[in-house]
Amino acid sequence: LGFLPCALLWSTVAVGPAMGVPAEPQGTPVAHVVFDVSHNQPWSLWDTGFFGYSEAAILLRTAGYDVAESGAPLVSVLSRPNSPDVLVLGPPQYIPYSEEETDQLYRFVQRGGGLLLIGEHEDFYSANTFQNKIAEHFGGKFRSDLVKDPAPSNSRRDEWISGEADELGVRDVGLYAAASIQLPDEASRRLLARPTAMREPSREEIIAAQLRMGESPLPSKRIVLGGGVDSGSGRVYFISDSEFLWNGNRSIGIDYGDSRTFFLNVVSWLAGRSTAPPKASVTLDAATAEQGRIFIDQRHFSRPISDGRSGLRRFAQLLAAKGDSVVASEHPGDLSRFDAVILVNPLETYSEAEVQQLLSAPRLAIYAEAYSSLSSSNAFAIPLRMLGATARPHPLAPFLESASIELTPMMLTESTSGLSASVSFSVPMQKGTARFFRAGVLRSAPGFETVVSAGSAWGESVAFNLREADVPVSFDSQSDVRPA
Repeated sequence: LGFLPCALLWSTVAVGPAMGVPAEPQGTPVAHVVFDVSHNQPWSLWDTGFFGYSEAAILLRTAGYDVAESGAPLVSVLSRPNSPDVLVLGPPQYIPYSEEETDQLYRFVQRGGGLLLIGEHEDFYSANTFQNKIAEHFGGKFRSDLVKDPAPSNSRRDEWISGEADELGVRDVGLYAAASIQLPDEASRRLLARPTAMREPSREEIIAAQLRMGESPLPSKRIVLGGGVDSGSGRVYFISDSEFLWNGNRSIGIDYGDSRTFFLNVVSWLAGRSTAPPKASVTLDAATAEQGRIFIDQRHFSRPISDGRSGLRRFAQLLAAKGDSVVASEHPGDLSRFDAVILVNPLETYSEAEVQQLLSAPRLAIYAEAYSSLSSSNAFAIPLRMLGATARPHPLAPFLESASIELTPMMLTESTSGLSASVSFSVPMQKGTARFFRAGVLRSAPGFETVVSAGSAWGESVAFNLREADVPVSFDSQSDVRPA
């Protein structure tokens, strides 16, 4: 069994008629939702671990949205003709927005875009300071405080609070640690903390109150945790906690209470339309003068064959251009007729029967993704482990274990300056240099070397135009040479 730790791409390149791809189903246009990670945001859509957002990705894709994660500069993303319908800005880690980015974000909303702006408690990562540079254009402000609910009715920890938003049809949205938000009077769809919740004011507020001779900095009204505003032709929604979208468990994250409904309703409101029905499965069959026959598995919310930013259409094009026959489908059939099968970071686990079916393939190439763990080396995990949180198994674990390979919860970064680090860098290869994004580490059985492996977001054309030299997958179907 040959394993190739490689990666995939986000593509905006259309496939011509020669690729033989059926036309897209007609009907309600699909809204494109893009999560920005260009400012070192901590959580990833493709992370299936406890702290990942993969369940949010599944939720949106099931509802009919095209979902992508973009590490490209915001100015580039927003200035393209196919700019997103909804842009999600998670809390940036120590990387401020430029004046040009702020201006482009404002223009994006004015011309009809939806913007989800996520803050953090106590100005964690300096996120609120940076987000407020954008928020002020829409009349909002994230405070640098911490909201707690010490009431006996709160069965969770004090800082694990609950919010309700009548206009969004939710009564129990679980937030892990949130700040309060200042919104304009005309704001709608407010997410409010329970009446028993209280703020721990920031140091600046305490000092200011003392200077005003003991005036309390605490509000008398219910604390606002989220809310939306209309601006120009677009909309902005503010939410003061990013952990409510964690995969988590039943106590915290997207599976707690009404968090799923809340998130889906917010995105639907930002998109300005009802959620579209899911697209029909599109099968790609790129027949060429064959060198090899390759099957790309589309099951379990793997990266789709599409023209979207996280789509694999461009990747399939380049394989076909090399002379391989490429088939992609949710219905694999007999895999022994293919020379290689590619798995592209599925977000759900395969059944035992499906595992055996895939292991029957002559060669198996796995496109993996770094993921978050609950190990003792993870500072976020320590309090959660003490409360009984358990790790989520990685969907690719059955395949990796069969080959004595361990997918480690690590993501490689390249130091830049100050507290920031780039998640993209160049790696020398046999034929030139390839650009990698969110790369990780594979550790094999004892006695074998640890190797650097590309993440499933490698070669994303939205960030770095994928070149033919960046796709080294090739083999001679008449020999036993493994993909290399």
